[in-house]
Order: sequence, then C-alpha cells, then structure tokens
Amino acid sequence: MSLKEALERERMQLDAFAKTEDFYRKLFEEVGMCDGADHGYAFYQRSYEQTLPEKLPPEYQALVDEFVELCPPKAWKKCPERADRALAFCDWAWDDEGNLTAEYRGETLFGQVKLSDGSLHIKRCEMYSRRNLGKYSDLVKHRHRFFSKAQNAEAERVRFSARESILQEAQRKMDGFHRFLYGSGEYVCLPYSIPHGDYDDRCHVCIFREKVLYDLGKDANPGYKGGGDAPFRKGIDAFENWLLIRLKGLSN
Repeated sequence: MSLKEALERERMQLDAFAKTEDFYRKLFEEVGMCDGADHGYAFYQRSYEQTLPEKLPPEYQALVDEFVELCPPKAWKKCPERADRALAFCDWAWDDEGNLTAEYRGETLFGQVKLSDGSLHIKRCEMYSRRNLGKYSDLVKHRHRFFSKAQNAEAERVRFSARESILQEAQRKMDGFHRFLYGSGEYVCLPYSIPHGDYDDRCHVCIFREKVLYDLGKDANPGYKGGGDAPFRKGIDAFENWLLIRLKGLSN
C-alpha cells in the first residue's frame, strides 16, 4: 500500500467515525442529553451503550416483573413537578471576604427517555448545584455606620434574590428533565457493592414501573464493564435472593 493510499484509507476511517459519533450525538440532542462539550473519543457512542436497559433472560425478567408488582407504593420515586424551596440555601460566608454562596441541595433524579431510533435509555438529572456569587463589598452598597440598618436590609435583599435565583435554576432543570421523560417516571434505586481491595464501592440498579432494569454502575463509570458484580450477573438464585432482601427493606 502506498503512502497516498494509506492516508486516504485513514481519512475515510476518520470520516466514518465522525459520522457515527455525530449520529449518536444528534440522537441525544433530541432528548436533552447533549451538553455541547468536547468529550473526546466516541463519547456519545459509548454513552448510548452505557445508558441502555439490561437485556435480561426471560427467567430474570420474570423476577423483575414480580418485583414491580410487589413493590410497595411508598417506595416508588418520581421527579417532582416543582423545585423545593426548603432545599434552596443562600448566605454570607463567615470569613474576611464575605462571599455569598447559593446552593440547591437536591438529590440526583432518574428517568427514561425514548430516542428517535426507538431505543430506551436512562437519563439522570443532578439537582445539587452550588454557586459563589461574589463578595459582600461588591454586592452590597457600602454605607456609613449610622446607616447600618439600611445596609443590613440591602444585604438581606441581595441574599433573598440569590436564593430565588438558585431556586429558579433548579426549576429550569426540572422542567427540562420532565420535557423528555418517557413512561410513568416512577422508579426505585437498589444498592449493590463492587469490591475494590480494602473497600466496597456502592452502585445501584434502577428499576422502572415499566419493568425495565438499568445498571447505574455501568452508567456512572465509563470504564466499568459490570463483570460479576451486579446482582443480575451472579446467577438466578442470587438475583432472586437479592431482590427479596431489597423488597423486604422497602416494605418496612
């Protein structure tokens, strides 16, 4: 093969890769799962594979179906329609700078989306957010000490406005999340451990009302291949026992 032929072959391979990656990226864009950042080699193609539901053998799927039927109503979670004001915090730091920090202390939420190719995928929404908004001296107009009451009132207005802003940001996240959700939106997350030497790393299985199971260990860790760690990979008896234990815990 000549150098010219080798270069042309490499160019064609790169073009084919770009089209493939672009195809997956556009699928994710349609359901709000593309942030536009440059993630490097085959990010969206890999994400496509990692966010798919598990294809379980019939006897394993039957256990999942039964689990859904027996799971108590109180155990099911769902992304709320409205951001929770009680989870929004904002205050001045007790330091020399007097920085204003706003936080929304929400947990990670999950849902399903259906791509235009017909495939189902799990989607996560990180509801925790934190922003440093600036120094007291920059955000609050300096007043003479005789007007300290007015200055304190202004500082409180700035703090309240920042708290409202972080709350609105959380609401925008929820609205965007709900826009693309598929199905009931109800799910349960069940923990399991992945051994790592002297400690165990906790991962989760996510089961939706539609009787679909996802391995979040695979979704959360790009290099994770699952192996025998996930409970549905340890044999039918082990999987049944694990589901039974989780079901009992949810029922208490």
